[in-house]
Amino acid sequence: LGKTFGKEKFWAVQSEIAKALGSIGSAKSKEFLLRFGLGLEHPKARRAVVKALGQFQSDDIRECLEKLLKTDLSPLVQYEAGIALGKSKTLVVFEKLSTSLKKRDSWHDFYDRGILQGLGEYKYDDRVLPILIKFTTLGNSVFLRREATDALLKYGSSRPSLVVETFNELTRDSNFFVRLSAIRALAFLGDPAAAPALSRVVDSIVEPRTHRTAVLALKSIRNGKTSNEEVEKLKQDFDRLREEYRKLLSRVEKIEDKNQP
Repeated sequence: LGKTFGKEKFWAVQSEIAKALGSIGSAKSKEFLLRFGLGLEHPKARRAVVKALGQFQSDDIRECLEKLLKTDLSPLVQYEAGIALGKSKTLVVFEKLSTSLKKRDSWHDFYDRGILQGLGEYKYDDRVLPILIKFTTLGNSVFLRREATDALLKYGSSRPSLVVETFNELTRDSNFFVRLSAIRALAFLGDPAAAPALSRVVDSIVEPRTHRTAVLALKSIRNGKTSNEEVEKLKQDFDRLREEYRKLLSRVEKIEDKNQP
């Protein structure tokens, strides 16, 4: 894969190779991504590389991602760099992300949207909540408001009680897309405290898509079909096992390198 990555010219194949290398997650995978991926011409290929680099947690990767966030001309790459940086969940990165908001113009606000999604990764940092709520409010572009709503769901998925009231209020929002995102978020969280707000939407809004989404969300909550805490625990267990696998794979690669003639 690494050798092919260095020779491949078609962006879609480059993207798939980057995705595969990120999934493998070994030291050699990271080496190939850094060697061949950062200079790719097509922005969609670079975006895939940045997303793959987000699977690794090291100082050199974080420095690389910070540079791409500030300098890459593609909004797609800016967006993925913000998300990838947030996956580190470190104090230093939090400070850099939170102070980088609104510091760069970007098509459809992709730069700031990626940062908001990155901040959403800090699920147990109370400083994130007011930042995300601020960007859901009127006065921000609809692109930022929708992204902040989605990031708020990511942040609150492990602590629904912190965000349910905000989503309840957003079901009253004047923007269709924000309302719909809030309803879907409440359905995912499955908190019974959302039932009154969803009932109001069902009774008062006749727009078909919003009405149907609210009906299904309310039905899901009343039937108790959501199990967000269990899903979140499974995700955490999976991330832990994946990280242990990568460390083991890197050790095997080092042993193989030493044994090669």
